[in-house]
Amino acid sequence: MKRALQPLTLLALLTTGLVPAAGSDDAHHQHAAPASPVPGSSLLPASAARQQYTCAMHPQVRLDDANARCPICGMQLVPVRTSDHAAGHEATDTALVLDDRAQALMALRTSPAQYLSLSRQLSLAGRISYDEQRLRTLAARFPGRIEQLYITSTGAHIDTGTLLASVYSAELMAEQEALLQTARAARQQGDSTLLNAARQRLRLLDIDNATIDAILAAGRPRQHLPVHAQQAGTVIEQLVREGDYVSTGSPLYRLADLSRVWVLLEAYEQDLAGLTPGADAEVEIDGLPGSRFDARVTLVEPMLDERRRTARVRLALDNPDGVLRPGMLARARLSLPQPAAVVIPRSAPLLTGRRALVYVRTTEEPATFVPRQVTLGAEVGDYYIVLDGLDAGETLVTEGAFRLDSERQIRGLPSMMAPTGGRGGEHVH
Repeated sequence: MKRALQPLTLLALLTTGLVPAAGSDDAHHQHAAPASPVPGSSLLPASAARQQYTCAMHPQVRLDDANARCPICGMQLVPVRTSDHAAGHEATDTALVLDDRAQALMALRTSPAQYLSLSRQLSLAGRISYDEQRLRTLAARFPGRIEQLYITSTGAHIDTGTLLASVYSAELMAEQEALLQTARAARQQGDSTLLNAARQRLRLLDIDNATIDAILAAGRPRQHLPVHAQQAGTVIEQLVREGDYVSTGSPLYRLADLSRVWVLLEAYEQDLAGLTPGADAEVEIDGLPGSRFDARVTLVEPMLDERRRTARVRLALDNPDGVLRPGMLARARLSLPQPAAVVIPRSAPLLTGRRALVYVRTTEEPATFVPRQVTLGAEVGDYYIVLDGLDAGETLVTEGAFRLDSERQIRGLPSMMAPTGGRGGEHVH
């Protein structure tokens, strides 16, 4: 008869696991003793591994002390979780699975990416200016000395035929003598052909028919001949004074036709994309509160002001009542149609430097969220245009993406600040 095991020997065998404990499921099976640990490996079970703690606001902080506080903000640290099935969380290397309760706690909202054609709204500032295509110069048609000026101030409005000045001209004295001699010869011969030719020469020198008739009626030359306006407009510059000598072609006045004016706006170089002639605009004038004028872009200047980094944008406005005055400050809101593209709400992407990250919901039940880097284009109103990385119809997180990203950072998963996972960013120990 075999000897009974001594109590101490039996206790040692139970402790080492060589003898199964009574009542266990393994009591009916034989097991080999576990292999010896590999030299250099930890003898502690996984549950005994040292717990790390992090800050909910600064996930890069990782400390081993449960009683420590965040060295950045002073908040109480929380345990780093590797899995949290009880709370409705399940994480893989790229995806995070959340039940309805977890989504509600994070206040997540989702919507599909859309394929839309949007209009970008652009606000620009500038001022009213003359229509350069309607600027005119009144010039002398014959040489002489300015004896008297009748329009002596800028801002005056003149009509076609308005008397501008009285001029003494030695050359026109000779033309008047020739006219009188021709008139006498025409009367003697009964032929008015030569007289008509002499009158035409004076008409080409801007002498009106009434003045020619007065010369013929008086029978002697006039010393001072009148100069009339050939065009109507508003005087913006007076170029001569009384007593000045002028030659043929010398400018007397500069006129502007204010029945149509320009609005000159300044656009920064980053706003020039898609800004082309024909774009609709609504103009407001600071000096005319409540007034709004519809206009269109007529020109975007091809040159850029190197100092101000702006280009001039031109609008044209009708001004039949003359209420729009050059120099007035103006503001314009332009509507710039954009080509149809995939767009997402402005609240959806997480932006960090050159990177833009969105969270895409890949499955409905269970709700699985995967981070994805996208390439963004222009910001159009409440949307971003997506150039690459997302297709229309894909569902993404539009509100709560930052909380979702923070959860991934706490878990050490790839996130906005830590694209490769682990302790993203700068580590604090």
